[in-house]
Amino acid sequence: MLNNKSEMGAGIFLFLFASVFFVQALGFEYLGSLGPGPGFFSTWISGSLAVLSLIYIYQSYKNGKTKEKAAEIKEEDSTPEESAPNEKSFGKIAYIVGCMLFYVMALTYLGFVLTTTIFLFALLFKEYKWYTSLGIAIFVSIFLFWLFGSLLNVALPVNVLGW
Repeated sequence: MLNNKSEMGAGIFLFLFASVFFVQALGFEYLGSLGPGPGFFSTWISGSLAVLSLIYIYQSYKNGKTKEKAAEIKEEDSTPEESAPNEKSFGKIAYIVGCMLFYVMALTYLGFVLTTTIFLFALLFKEYKWYTSLGIAIFVSIFLFWLFGSLLNVALPVNVLGW
């Protein structure tokens, strides 16, 4: 039952978060002279998040009722359904947070391509062979740099070498 309450709480938090941003987005210009304005994307994203969070709240509520009925039918079990995270899980979380902190701090100095390659490699090398991880990291970094730089005309941070 505790898991159901946390799911409901997360859904309510997401709904409130999305609602605040939706109200803020309504203050922006929806359509500009060249097409969609700054309010277009933010209105749709925050509105979609609000709708999805309501669906999540409903499913959590429905799931909780199903679990209550199943618990009434079945005799009480002393073992919990899900165990608390252990030290290994916390270590993985700390590793990911550390990688993200590195990314944020190194981005302006090393540039987008090099920082993103290191970041992705660090996240992937535990799950894939090193050469597969490196290939994916390089390809994704260069592709995103090209996509944002050439097609979308968004300037990404570069290093002294220009990438």
